[in-house]
Amino acid sequence: MASCAQECTNANVAANATAKTTKILVKYAHAPIVRCAPSTFNKFVDNLTLNQRIKIIEMGFGGLLGISAERIGSRELLKFLFDRLDPNSMVIELGKNRGIHVTPFAVKQVLSIPDSDEDLPLQTNNHASKALSKLKIMLGLEESQDLHASDHQKILKDDLELCSNLIDDETAIRFFFIIASNKLLFPSTDNNIRCKDICLTRDLSPLSDMN
Repeated sequence: MASCAQECTNANVAANATAKTTKILVKYAHAPIVRCAPSTFNKFVDNLTLNQRIKIIEMGFGGLLGISAERIGSRELLKFLFDRLDPNSMVIELGKNRGIHVTPFAVKQVLSIPDSDEDLPLQTNNHASKALSKLKIMLGLEESQDLHASDHQKILKDDLELCSNLIDDETAIRFFFIIASNKLLFPSTDNNIRCKDICLTRDLSPLSDMN
């Protein structure tokens, strides 16, 4: 998981870089726009039961339960860091002989998420679309409707307040990882829940072993 977070960062930066054999530092005209929303993720976490939290901790993702950030403090700071990131070495250059190394180990230490051996499985567009459609049906949404993190949050909150017990622990934890992927670990410019967020969580059992 940590390596995948690194790969996403690397890919976003490399796409804007000019191919050179020497050190490449990307210069952004404006601060990068991403839909990273830790506040949305934290609101969802507030509705998890103790048993669900324990299971998430046992899976190795307990660090995500304690994310304190509510928002990106400064987009200009984000631009400052990206401007100094060398996508080849994945080092944020901060001065002579000074830099922050963006590595799977560093991501693991910051977020307390697994850094294991298995690569994330790739899904075809057809399989991914079917997985998204299936989840929309489960949530009672029309095929044409967009799916947002707020939909998952409302369903879990209503189930908890009404004591209906319609959402079991496995489903609630799947919602947790869908929103973690979309709003925290791998955010993009898209505000909707994406097919890849759904595919990532179709089977929770191998997540702890993912790189």
